[in-house]
Amino acid sequence: MKNQKKIDTHCHSGENWYEPVESLLFQMDNNNVSKAIIIQHGGFFNHEYLFEASTKYINRIHIVAQLDPNDKNPLKTLEKLKSSGACGIRLSPNTKFSKITPKKIWNTAGELGLPVSVHSDLSGLISENFQEIISTSSNTKLILEHYAGLGTSLMGGGKSKELKHNKKTLTGNPFTIAGKIKNHLEDFKKILKYSKHPNIFVKIHGLGEIESKKKELKDSFDLKDSNNIVKLLVENFGSKRLMWGSDFPPVSGREGYSNSLKSITENKTLSENDLINIFWNTPKKVFDL
Repeated sequence: MKNQKKIDTHCHSGENWYEPVESLLFQMDNNNVSKAIIIQHGGFFNHEYLFEASTKYINRIHIVAQLDPNDKNPLKTLEKLKSSGACGIRLSPNTKFSKITPKKIWNTAGELGLPVSVHSDLSGLISENFQEIISTSSNTKLILEHYAGLGTSLMGGGKSKELKHNKKTLTGNPFTIAGKIKNHLEDFKKILKYSKHPNIFVKIHGLGEIESKKKELKDSFDLKDSNNIVKLLVENFGSKRLMWGSDFPPVSGREGYSNSLKSITENKTLSENDLINIFWNTPKKVFDL
């Protein structure tokens, strides 16, 4: 796998938040990653910096854009983003648009050939809203971020209710993740049933999203997938519907970019063919890179 070409499907970059794109390129070069998809960060809808980066670093940097819910003509903006070079769009199941129904947005994305990177915790993905989206958007490729919402729930994203443990609120603290995951497995297994829909894909990231940092570290990275989350995803969706994303730069506050990569390439449940699909074949086909 060392010399196998790789695509990083989930990064962030910007001038008003996160790191400049050159910081991402440093990590890519250091880890033999050929291409990266930058996901526009939440609450920001000006894509000028990102599109300039994709033009400057052509065939290396690609963009998944976001739509402003208050956009006066979101369908026209969606078409403009496509013509500007966006390879996908990021939406959440509960996003409401002031000028159009969400159903029209999700369907139009599919008509334009724009896969949707779905940002949500588990509660959003098992909601009636999202189940309706699935039933009415069969021609749109839906990519469930962060271990199909499990990582988002564990890191405190989305709208899941806070869990109480030993009278203390559990947050995204790396030492408490293992204590939280058991509370989410039932909902996660509901998401696994979505594998019957051929248009649904899943992003897997570094294990630091779903595993606790050990209080005493060894000389080398040794985080293990103690709940077999990657194995469950492969068994249900198959590696042809999985893709890897580093979640740079937030990953730098967890295990780090290289270790995020290593936690998947060295996963014993994945075959060489699985790794080729996860790191190259699946994202290349889904995003038409």
